[in-house]
Amino acid sequence: MEPDKTPQRVPIRELVRYYLRLGLLGFGGPVALVGQMERELVGDKKWLTKDEMREGIAVCQSLPGPLAIQVGIWISYIRGGFWGAWAGAPGPVDGRSSSRTSRSWWRSARCTSDSRGSPQ
Repeated sequence: MEPDKTPQRVPIRELVRYYLRLGLLGFGGPVALVGQMERELVGDKKWLTKDEMREGIAVCQSLPGPLAIQVGIWISYIRGGFWGAWAGAPGPVDGRSSSRTSRSWWRSARCTSDSRGSPQ
């Protein structure tokens, strides 16, 4: 039986695009995001083997900080090298923060009236 073939390198723009999308559309905590990453990157995109993903999760669980970001940096490093890790790391954080910022802005724009109902 032939082992799974995975690409040695993934273009940095693909890493950045994936993690920004994950940050914008992903929901749940770090464990849920890691599960989503495993489903997409091992099953759909075939960027990693199941063993590589499990090894990354095991190593990253021993590191301080959010698990999803640590696993994302690890995947970006093994598939994009040093610059891939730098480029892919902010994606989940930037995606989530821009999503929260836009939702907050939208809510504040809807609720800009004082207690008498007149706009401020």
